[in-house]
Parts: sequence; C-alpha cells; structure tokens
Amino acid sequence: MQKTPVLLLALALSASLLSPSAYSSASERYDSIPNLANAKAQVRHYYESGEWEKALDEKFTEAEKILDEFRGDKSKAAIVLDIDETVLTSYPYLQKVDFAYTAFLPQWSEWVLKAEAPAMKRSLEFYKKATGMGFPVFFVTGRSEDYRGLSEKNLKSQGFTGYAGIIHRPASMMKQPAAASKSKARQNIERQGYKIILNIGDQKSDLDGGYAENTILLPNPMYIVP
Repeated sequence: MQKTPVLLLALALSASLLSPSAYSSASERYDSIPNLANAKAQVRHYYESGEWEKALDEKFTEAEKILDEFRGDKSKAAIVLDIDETVLTSYPYLQKVDFAYTAFLPQWSEWVLKAEAPAMKRSLEFYKKATGMGFPVFFVTGRSEDYRGLSEKNLKSQGFTGYAGIIHRPASMMKQPAAASKSKARQNIERQGYKIILNIGDQKSDLDGGYAENTILLPNPMYIVP
C-alpha cells in the first residue's frame, strides 16, 4: 500500500497523542510515553522472535475457517487482500532504515522499484488455498498506479499467481484517506457481480468503508496509514 502521511511506530507514539489534560503534571505525561529506542527494540523482537509468525498463523487460521464455511458459488465469492504487510513484507527495508518510514523518502521508492519484497509465508499458504478452492482473489493496494508493473512482478516472483486482478490507487485519490480509495475499489468489484466474503489487511483503513462480509486485521506495529 502507498504509505501516505503515516505515524511512525505507533507503539511508541500512541501514548503521546493523548490529551495533556489526562495527566496531573508534565512529569506524569512524560512517564507515560514509551522510549522510542525501546519501542524499536520491541518491534524487532516481535518480528524476529517468531511472535509475528504465530500471530499471522492465528489470523489466517481464522480466515481459512471462513473459506471452509462458505457454501455458495465460489466463482463469485471474492477475497480481497492488501499487498504491503499483508502478503509481502517490508520489514527487511524498514529495519534497515531504523523504521524511518515515509512514502516520500527516496529510499521507499527504491525499495518498491527493486520488486524484491519477500512473501509472508502464512499469507502465501492462505492465498494458495483460496485460489485452489476456486475463490477469485483481488489485490487492493494503496500503491500508486505507477507501480503496477512492479507490483505484478514482485507478487508473481513470490508465488502469487492466478489472481483475479490488482487495483491500485488512482492518481485522483492519492491525497484522500486510504480508506476512501479502498472502499471504492471494493465497491467496483461488487459492481462486477462479485460478493466479497472476506477482506484482509494490516491497517484499519484497509478494512473501513464496507463492501465485505468479513474482515480480518493483521498485526503491524511498524506504522499507521490513516
């Protein structure tokens, strides 16, 4: 997804967004804010200790139950997936730059241009099960249309083949909240005669706006896309 104005390391910054009136003194407010260096260390531990993979397994096990319980026409029961941090991980890049993420840094464009983001193993397993069962899968990403060829190259190189389509963020909506473009994309999918039975993403903005019977939010402590 195109990471437009984001809050870096939500884990470290969420407490600082609380109203000062919630504290009796400036010292008390300071004590409530996590140390940024410690927060980054916690994020690294979360990803590198196996905790992240365990959380993903729990989420995709839940998603697979939804597939198994569906009894309708699978050819018109669509699945929607985000790309970044949903099926491809940017963790190798983000930890290298010490989580200094913004879509406007040239380093982010360089990372996307490489088209080398590795697949999230559990996501790929789910994807193959869904397509193997006959469900059409659409990718709805916040990446700009300029990255279409690179998105397709990266997905296919990591084993995500046979999808029904990829919808990128149109230029006319790049300055709007991500949820607006994503809900519009899902609406357009349903206008083609599909019923979206499941929408999976790593951001609340991936899921907001309706046009999906079920939603699943994946863990991502590295950034927030409003």
